Amino acid sequence: MAYDYNYAVKDDCINAIRDMMANGSLETTDYLDRDDLAEHLNDELWTDDSVTGNGSGSYTFSRSRAHKCVRGNEGLVKDMIREYGVDAETALDHFMDDDWEWFDVSLRCYVLNSAIYEALDTLEKLGEIHYSYDDDDEGR
Repeated sequence: MAYDYNYAVKDDCINAIRDMMANGSLETTDYLDRDDLAEHLNDELWTDDSVTGNGSGSYTFSRSRAHKCVRGNEGLVKDMIREYGVDAETALDHFMDDDWEWFDVSLRCYVLNSAIYEALDTLEKLGEIHYSYDDDDEGR
C-alpha cells in the first residue's frame, strides 16, 4: 500500500497547529476566517521540518525512508512536477541521483495547502479553532 501523503501531512499540520497554539505563537482569534488563518499557516508550515522538511531539505532524514514514502506515489509525483513546472532534466537528475528526499519534501509541499484545510476541518469540529468573527457573532 502506498504512503498516504495527504493523511500524513494533515496529521503533521494538526500537531504543528496544536503546538503553536500551546506555546502561544498562534492565536486563531487573530484571524478573520479560515482562509486568512490557512494563508498564515501555509507560510509558517512551508519550511517546518516536522511538516514538510522544506527547511532543511529532508523530512525523514533518511534516503531509504523517503524512497519508501515516494514509492507507489508516481501519479502524485507527476502531478507535482507538472504543477510546479519542474523541467524533465531536473526531475531526471534527482531520480538518477537517488534524491528521494527531494521528491518526498516536494510532495509534502505539494499537498500542504489542502492538508492545512483538512486539519482546520478536524480542529474546528473538535472545537479547538475559533476565529475573530466567532466573537462578533456572540452579541447578535
